[in-house]
Amino acid sequence: MSSEYSYDEIFQRNIGIFTPEEQEKIKNLKVAIAGAGGLGGPVAYILARLGVGEIRLADADKFEASNLNRQFGAYIDTIGKYKAEAISEELKRINPYLKVRFWNEFIDENNVDEFLDKTDVVIDAIDFFELKNEIILHLEARKRNLWVFTSQAAKEILSFTSFNPSGKSILDAIMINGTPDLRKAISFFFPVLPKGVTPEIIDNIIGTNQLHIASHATPPSIGSGYLVEEIIKVAIRGVAPLAEAPAIFIVDLEKMFIKKFEIGE
Repeated sequence: MSSEYSYDEIFQRNIGIFTPEEQEKIKNLKVAIAGAGGLGGPVAYILARLGVGEIRLADADKFEASNLNRQFGAYIDTIGKYKAEAISEELKRINPYLKVRFWNEFIDENNVDEFLDKTDVVIDAIDFFELKNEIILHLEARKRNLWVFTSQAAKEILSFTSFNPSGKSILDAIMINGTPDLRKAISFFFPVLPKGVTPEIIDNIIGTNQLHIASHATPPSIGSGYLVEEIIKVAIRGVAPLAEAPAIFIVDLEKMFIKKFEIGE
């Protein structure tokens, strides 16, 4: 897309935080984001303002009125529109040099190859209960030697971690005897449970495959910021992230503390 403003002019304030050489790496970065909801949307938004070269978004969901309280791209006039497509239009308003591709469908075995082809970094923002599609995404990324970054949020608690393609995989975090296990996934991503979440509520969540816990805009916004900083460490500066699976960082927004958990804690 043509613009009356040059790339260097738009992103000049990045210099000083990033060297010109690092900004050039950012300009060439291609990021695949599976899921365009509470996490995927704000991650895409931050990356667009960072100056990345290409963002790919995939999500079959459409915006609903209940998304207005927390999701980037959710407006009165986007209710009923595909999230990935609506967010893509928003990103182009931010960065005219950004290439955006979108899929109005969930990631599965039919499209994961095209989705990840020639990308550099993967964001897992897939719905918590879609473990099968999450495994498909992670295994394909691992095959391509791609890091996967993810975050989860519920009430005042958010977690974030990253999966090194040569380290522990998502299978170690959510599988029992070769089968995806929702209870194990909850235990991994939420070693600290949100206030008021009881064993009975966990049992109900597992029994219904539905998570009806209050949510608002702050946790996913903070989680997305953490993930982008982790991407910068790994993809731009070539250093280790703060959280690499099986380690996971937990942020309690009510108590204002952050703690790194190792698996089994």
